[in-house]
Amino acid sequence: MDEAGSGCEDVLSSELKGGESSPLAAVAKALLEGLVKLREDILQRRKKDDPYVLYTDRDCEDLLCGTLDGLFLLSKLALPEGRIDPAAMKQAYSHLQRAISLARISKDAKTSTAPAPSSEVQLRYAETLRSTSAAFHNAAAKLINSGKEAASASFWRSAAQIGQEALACRDEASKVAPTDGQSSAKVDSEAWILLREKHVPSRLELLGYASARSGERKAAYDAYVQALCATPRSTLDKLVSASGSQPVRSVIQSEPKLATLLEKLTSLATYDLFLLRDGGSEGTLRRPLEQAGIPIEFIGVTLEYQVLILDPVIHKEDVAIAVSTLLRELKDIYSGAGEYPIRRARVLLRTLEYAYSLDDPNLAGSPMVITGLLGTQASILGKDSQLSIFVPQYTLSLEILLTLQAHRRQDSEDSTTIILQHATKAIKTLRGIITQPSEVSQSQPGSNKKPSVPAKVAKRNGRSTSAKAKTGPVRNQKPSKTPKKPNVIEGLTNAMAKLKVE
Repeated sequence: MDEAGSGCEDVLSSELKGGESSPLAAVAKALLEGLVKLREDILQRRKKDDPYVLYTDRDCEDLLCGTLDGLFLLSKLALPEGRIDPAAMKQAYSHLQRAISLARISKDAKTSTAPAPSSEVQLRYAETLRSTSAAFHNAAAKLINSGKEAASASFWRSAAQIGQEALACRDEASKVAPTDGQSSAKVDSEAWILLREKHVPSRLELLGYASARSGERKAAYDAYVQALCATPRSTLDKLVSASGSQPVRSVIQSEPKLATLLEKLTSLATYDLFLLRDGGSEGTLRRPLEQAGIPIEFIGVTLEYQVLILDPVIHKEDVAIAVSTLLRELKDIYSGAGEYPIRRARVLLRTLEYAYSLDDPNLAGSPMVITGLLGTQASILGKDSQLSIFVPQYTLSLEILLTLQAHRRQDSEDSTTIILQHATKAIKTLRGIITQPSEVSQSQPGSNKKPSVPAKVAKRNGRSTSAKAKTGPVRNQKPSKTPKKPNVIEGLTNAMAKLKVE
C-alpha cells in the first residue's frame, strides 16, 4: 500500500510541476484518494482505543504521516493554477479539514484513564499541527495570488488558529519533565521561531485583509487586533525601550508594518464600526492588549499613535469623540504614582491643545497639574527619566497655549497682563531652547578670528552702491513700503502649529 501511494504521489507531483493534466494523472489521483481513505479508516479505528497511539507507535506514526501527505497533495491538486472555482475551493478545504481532524488529539484525552502524554509525544503532535497549518497557509496564498482574496479568509483563519495551537502545545511540552532519558527541546528551532514571530502575525493580518475584502468589517477588525496581540516579544521589548526616550511617532514608525496595522485598526474603529463613538473605553485597544499580556508602555504608545493618526481630521464630530475617548484612557494608563510623569504631562498637554482648537471646555484640564508634572525632579521621574529632554519643548507649548486661551477669553481687566505674563514666559523658555549663533561661535575653537570687513559703500545721488559695482546708469527705485507690524497672537498660533506634541 505504501509503494502504491508513493507511486501515485510521484506521478501527481510531476503533474503539479508540469502544469499539464494526463490520463495517467487522473488514474493516479483516483487511486491516491482510495488509499488515503483506507489509511484514514485504519487510523481512526486505532485512535478510538488510545488517542496517543498515533505518536507512540512507530507504525501508526508512519501511517499518519503518509496519510497527511496524501491529503496535502490532494488539496494542492484541487486548486489548479488559473481555474479555481467555488467547488474546487470547497474540495481543497475539505481535504485539509480531514487532515486536521485526523491529527488532532481527542479533547477528552486528558480526562480519560490514559496516562498524560510525555513531552516527546506532545512535541510530535505539535510538529504535525505546524505542518497542517502550513498546508492551510499555502492554499490561502494560492487563492490570494489567483485574485480570490475574500474566499481565502477561511483558510487564513484555520492556518492562524492551528499555528497558535501548535505553539501552545510546544510550550506545554517544554514544561513537562523529561522521562526515560528523553530530552525536552527548550530551544526553538528556526521553523518554530518563524512560526511564532512571522507566520502567525502575518496570517492574522491577512485574515483581516481577506475579511475586509468580503465586507466583514467586524471580523477584519478582530483579526487585526489578534495580529497586534501577536506582535513578537523581541519587537515589544524594543518598542518599550524606545518609548522611554523617543517621541511617539518615531517609536511606532520604526516598525512600518506596525504603523500600517494601527492605521487600519484606527480607521475601522472610527469610521466603519464607530467603536469609540459612545465615549466608552470598551472600544479601545487597551483591554485586548492587556489580556494578551502586552506591556503597559506599549499600550500607551499605541493609543497615543492612534491620536496622532486622527489629528489631521480632528474637527470631524466622530473623530473628536474618538480622540476624547483615547485621551481619557491614556490619562488612566499613565496615572501610576510617579512612574510616567512626563508621558502623563504629554497627554494632558495634548488634551489642552484640543480644548483650544475645538473650543471645547470639557477637554480643558488644569495647567497647574501639567506644570507640576513637568517640574518633577530628575531623581523621581521613574520610567520617564530619559524623556526629560522634552520638558522645555512641552513647557513652551504650554505657555503658548495659555497665552492663546487668555487672548481668546479676555473676560477680565487683567487679561492683557495675563497674556503678557505667559508670552514672556514662552519667550524666556524659547531663549533657553535656541542657542544664539554668536554664542555658539564663541564657544567653538577658532572663534577669536576677526570678523570680515564689509565692502566699502560709496554714495551716488543719495543712493548707496557697492564700491565694486560696475558703473552705469542707475534706475529710479520705488521707495520701500513701511514693514507691517507683526501680529503677536498670529505668530504664537503659527508657532503652536509647529510645536505639535509628537
